[in-house]
Amino acid sequence: MSKIDDAIGIISALGFPEAQQNERSALSLLALVQLQKKGNWRDLKAPLLGIRAILDFCRNDYKRPYAENSRESFRKETLHQFVSGGLALQNPDEPGRSPNSPKWCYQISPQAKALLEKFGTAQWGKALEEYMATIGSLAERYRKERDLNLVPCRMPDAILYLEEKNWLFLVESVTSVGPVDGKRHAELTHLFGQSSAGLVFVTAFPSRLLMARFLPDIAWETEVWCADNPSHLIHFNGDRFLGPHG
Repeated sequence: MSKIDDAIGIISALGFPEAQQNERSALSLLALVQLQKKGNWRDLKAPLLGIRAILDFCRNDYKRPYAENSRESFRKETLHQFVSGGLALQNPDEPGRSPNSPKWCYQISPQAKALLEKFGTAQWGKALEEYMATIGSLAERYRKERDLNLVPCRMPDAILYLEEKNWLFLVESVTSVGPVDGKRHAELTHLFGQSSAGLVFVTAFPSRLLMARFLPDIAWETEVWCADNPSHLIHFNGDRFLGPHG
């Protein structure tokens, strides 16, 4: 396997989301430890690197010439997550550095460096287990699962009433009647027009992947719930946040 494949496997093993399990993130990790194609995982470094230096490493050491406009992708879609996940440090030499400083930099964390130096050895499995017990998984944190009072429901559509707020939730499954689009929103508003409760319209999807197919159709001022992320609601913003409108 190549060093890039190794790095992607490590990023996955560390529990980073799929959005970080790619070549860009792999090369960023290799840059942070200065591991070249023929280098050894037992001989890693920990320099302070800015985005420019990381892009130079990608071009010079791995022949991956990323365009200048990819800087923000490295920053926002890889290095930000590395810092959040404890894999990298941000400005360890000067934590109070201004965000627009040209000296803004990143460094592999000491704990991560010590772990990576065991990659490919008999100690890797135990070291990874101990590291994860201490650092945890960013993917798990991103899910932010919460303890909720769940209401079991076997029907594709449902009407729920939240007494303390006097809200009436009209929940419709996309597999039953389609999404709550502008036309359906108007129909339901008319149908429940005499209700004294505030109306909250919710489209239920089996997954976020399926939801993506219907994004252009979902009406503003409605909510979306996905079965594969049951503790969250996605709000299609109107004149206010979650709750009835009008």
